[in-house]
Amino acid sequence: SLPSFEVGTWDLVDSDGDASWTADKFTQLKNGTFTGEGTYGGSAYTYYGEIQAHTCAKATDGTMSTVTTWWYTDTTHTAGNKQMVCTYKSWAGATTQSKYTYKQHKSPQVAEATSLGTCPSTEATAIASGISWMSSVTRVNPQFKCIANCAAQPVDSCVDLVDDDDAATGIRIMSAIIGTVLALLIQL
Repeated sequence: SLPSFEVGTWDLVDSDGDASWTADKFTQLKNGTFTGEGTYGGSAYTYYGEIQAHTCAKATDGTMSTVTTWWYTDTTHTAGNKQMVCTYKSWAGATTQSKYTYKQHKSPQVAEATSLGTCPSTEATAIASGISWMSSVTRVNPQFKCIANCAAQPVDSCVDLVDDDDAATGIRIMSAIIGTVLALLIQL
């Protein structure tokens, strides 16, 4: 599953100078799936997809970076096709209002059942060596901001402060303790 700082509803705040790209909002779930909608060139589009691989690192200067291999299909694609994308994100922000910028490399459209591979570990490697399963590279640097269901953790760790499974276990343990205390009180 994804780190909590990746999860939430994200809104485009800077289209990297592309005046045709006026809106984009998507919801990223912890299981890696996402759905979204936007406007490009005056036309609305919708999309969905899934993250295939995700890595996270914290640099010595404290900045966070992630590498994500994902696919998506949208209303502009030929029916039954998807595009694979390598996204290299840099993260900045406070505890609840994370922002990120990214560079991405897109494949041409391929059949949805096609498996293409994973992304190089750094963007520098992707640029220097190329990505064998991509015939062209589209590099963009937009900025998105989390606007709903944002993580409460600071964006300075690849590890969640509270794992969903740990939280559920904690609730079960507390329920058992409370149940035991109530049973003892009733017996008194």
